[in-house]
Amino acid sequence: MQELFTETIVPLMPWAVLITAGLAFIVMPLITTLLNGQISIKSIAGIIALLAIIFIVYTMMPGEGWEMFDTAKYAKDGITENISLLGQEFKLMKYVETGIGVTLLLLAIAVISWIGLEVLNFANRMF
Repeated sequence: MQELFTETIVPLMPWAVLITAGLAFIVMPLITTLLNGQISIKSIAGIIALLAIIFIVYTMMPGEGWEMFDTAKYAKDGITENISLLGQEFKLMKYVETGIGVTLLLLAIAVISWIGLEVLNFANRMF
């Protein structure tokens, strides 16, 4: 079971993530945009903003293994090292760090927006 995980499933995960992200964030909004032209500008702007955030966070991440992963359960199997798939070298840690970074950044944006809009709503009610 461990061999199946480390040799088959882990190398396929970057492709699974790319396909899922492509379907969720690019294909589905484009279909919605084609069906409803009024929201096309907002949809395209949202896709561009999300891709820009992912690109910026990806370029900022070092992609080096963290010390806590040196003693992890699967560290001896090379999970934290680069993987090769179809002749391409992938830094697996860089993808993990990018996913975590984008998630935290979008969470921070959501919380700051929420607080800002509540303050604005409070100010509108007061005056």
